[in-house]
Amino acid sequence: MNFKKSFSVLVLGAVVVLTNCASLGDPYKKPNVSNDKALVVIYRSSAFVGFANSFDVKKDGAVVTTLKNGGFFPLYVKPGKVVLTAETLENKAEVNLDLKSGQIVYVKGRILPGVVAGRAELALVGEQYGEEEASKCKEIPAQN
Repeated sequence: MNFKKSFSVLVLGAVVVLTNCASLGDPYKKPNVSNDKALVVIYRSSAFVGFANSFDVKKDGAVVTTLKNGGFFPLYVKPGKVVLTAETLENKAEVNLDLKSGQIVYVKGRILPGVVAGRAELALVGEQYGEEEASKCKEIPAQN
């Protein structure tokens, strides 16, 4: 590949990354949660693998957010059992939560390499680890 083509590919990649980041909001700060709610912080650390891909995260079959590279979404819910799912062409990921009043939990989303498309992964992570990783992410605006 000659220099001109290499430079064009590099510029195109930078535009894709910057466009994705530009659509995100403020950095994560641990909030206070009222006693009648629980908070699920759904986040995806910034990574090169699958950086241009995003996937929908659903609760009870309804999309709550489109999880983007380097983004987080605060999902306030009633305490109790909650199931979050994410799908790509290759798989369906699921995480089951049993939440208490005032609790904050962290669910990490990732895109793993696949045969045709990336594979979604959702995983409950520890509070300290999740808070540290989420603090490097920016808020994904709520969908209407």
